[in-house]
Amino acid sequence: MYGQREESPVQRLRDKDRERKAYYELYTGTSWGQADNYELCLDSGKIGMEGCVNMIAQLFQHA
Repeated sequence: MYGQREESPVQRLRDKDRERKAYYELYTGTSWGQADNYELCLDSGKIGMEGCVNMIAQLFQHA
């Protein structure tokens, strides 16, 4: 109905990530997921969303 395929949500996410990776690599000439391509990388799985928010807020205050 809304343009979604009948496949599982997990498969749709994998397909979308593959599309994002291809777009990113085409237009930046760098590899998707390489931490040195970013100014800041945080692992929300380890420090949680609130930990990420607090860390970004602290960095912003010191800039």
